[in-house]
Amino acid sequence: MRKWIYRSLILVVSVLALIAIPVVRFATSSGTFTPPAPDSAEAQIPALPYAHAVPAPPQDAEPENPLEESKPEADSLPASDTALATDILDDPVVAKLVAAFQERQPDAPRPPARYYREERVPNALTDIAYAVLQDAAPEERLLKLVHHPDPAVRKAAIEALLVAQNAMASEGAMALLQFLAHTGEEDLNQLVFAATETLIADTQAGRLGNAQVLLIFLGDYAQPAVPHLLWAFQNHPEAEMRAWTLSAAVMLDPQSDRAREAVQQGLHDPDGAVRVQALLHLLLRPIATRRSSIGMERRPGDVPGDNVAPEVPKEKSALSVT
Repeated sequence: MRKWIYRSLILVVSVLALIAIPVVRFATSSGTFTPPAPDSAEAQIPALPYAHAVPAPPQDAEPENPLEESKPEADSLPASDTALATDILDDPVVAKLVAAFQERQPDAPRPPARYYREERVPNALTDIAYAVLQDAAPEERLLKLVHHPDPAVRKAAIEALLVAQNAMASEGAMALLQFLAHTGEEDLNQLVFAATETLIADTQAGRLGNAQVLLIFLGDYAQPAVPHLLWAFQNHPEAEMRAWTLSAAVMLDPQSDRAREAVQQGLHDPDGAVRVQALLHLLLRPIATRRSSIGMERRPGDVPGDNVAPEVPKEKSALSVT
């Protein structure tokens, strides 16, 4: 009897080992990531979503509102990602918004000091975003920065919002959702645009970022950014970002052919963590009948967007607030 039990245990252990060895190898082995060839379709950046094409004012004309002097063109790409926090604070519009915040909300809560760590994000912008999420400052203080004509300011505002959300720990996700729920459609579209800009800049610079997190929270409104998430998945040199952007794309568009193809591609990624992430999505695909319930659902009356901002009556827009 004991000999039979002993043989049975050996057989079970052998079978488990045969299963475990390839699984461990699949999950842990790593290779060198090779980005797509520059002239390949996978390397081409899709057109930015929700971009407005508005003629610039004459060069000798001084616009009444600096926030309205220009908007990115529909086929434009993010500008050089070299602006530092000091450059951003030198902008007169940003300086005015920061001064107004510090004057009118002097006692607004501030995030812990350890979150002041990103050289491209001025501490003052992080303070504004944190106060907005804490409902201690008007949303327009942050939204005006998201509508700023300078892409460096827009990206800093997105990163500040994500740092503030992270600083709130377990309460951050709910606070971010409440902020988005109180935001008008035009501003939601602009958040998608700015978050996509930030994602592209992070991918081009090869650095870790969190813009994909905001796109997940934006839910239905972020559908036009799915091609950019897949582009980042195919082009980002960091395995963590490839896993993140693949997950974000699948969460926003789980049953599409493009998501299925990306998951199949992820199974062959040189990094084991990305392959495991792709495998999980492959196993969960049969029950993923709709996008993730984390993000926002499109509200009645809001028009689904593509790569052009929909013409709809304005709700509460940051550009219309004095």
